[in-house]
Amino acid sequence: MRAMNFSDESGSAALELLVFGVLLQVPILAIATQFAGIQHQQLAAQTMSQQGLRAYVQSTASVADENLKLAMRDMSQNFGLTSEDLNYSLSCLRDCSGAEPLLSLRVSVGKQVETSVMFGRN
Repeated sequence: MRAMNFSDESGSAALELLVFGVLLQVPILAIATQFAGIQHQQLAAQTMSQQGLRAYVQSTASVADENLKLAMRDMSQNFGLTSEDLNYSLSCLRDCSGAEPLLSLRVSVGKQVETSVMFGRN
């Protein structure tokens, strides 16, 4: 019977490819996919809060609430969000009935991401 020489490295490149190239990259791919999903939610929340408040402010008082609802619905569809994923609330922080109110729109996407945008003239 022929003696095995283990100092020879033939065949170890294929084993290294399987161990290091495949088995260690699967967790890295899973983590990167999770971070991409969180980043997508953050981008959606930030954009929706900015554009939703813009739609509200640029509308006349009689249709402002309806324009905000339409803008939020359209943007949630564009970002691929369901109504369960999205929560938003508009609040007035100062001078609500005056000419220069301070408005805040808070948008939550999923359970992890929440952002708010304020608008005021001064």
